[in-house]
Amino acid sequence: MSQEDKDRELAQRLQAEFEAEEREMKKQEEERIQQEQQTLLERQLREQARGQGRQEEQANSPKEEVSREVREEEKRKALELQQKEDEVRRKEELLRKQEEELRKRVRELEELSLKQKQEQENRNSSDDIPFEYQCPITMDVMTDPVIAMDGHTYERQAIESWLKNHKKSPKTNLPLPSNMLIPNHALKSMIIEWKESRKKKR
Repeated sequence: MSQEDKDRELAQRLQAEFEAEEREMKKQEEERIQQEQQTLLERQLREQARGQGRQEEQANSPKEEVSREVREEEKRKALELQQKEDEVRRKEELLRKQEEELRKRVRELEELSLKQKQEQENRNSSDDIPFEYQCPITMDVMTDPVIAMDGHTYERQAIESWLKNHKKSPKTNLPLPSNMLIPNHALKSMIIEWKESRKKKR
């Protein structure tokens, strides 16, 4: 191969390498430009997104403020309502206790009035009963009067119960000679007549 051919081959090889290097540089430059464009586009998109977010935040801020105020107002009203309900319950409980106390007092007064009435009736009844018609033991009107060995008249059932446990007179506290009891027919007749006369007066 002549020197001229060698030079031409070398020139062709250098030309090919130069063209390849030039293509590589163009490719890298295109990639760099594309990368910069992509970065710029992403930056613009981020800026737009931030701007839109600020706009939405500004647009939503009054709504959120109003919503927060509404919630606070609802909480305040709910608290006031709860306080009123608690106050009503306290008043109802107080009224219930006062009503129970009043009813209790009324019952006590009614019972006291009834007791006083009964005592008065008993006193009136006792005042109307002749003393000799009353048994010295029971102080009730006798229905079966008997004379004991102390000379006093008693209701039969009352004196018999007494004599089971005592040997002395319930009236004089003196020893009794015996437990003999004698029916007091005269006094029994007088008591019967007295009861009949009382029934007629009523």
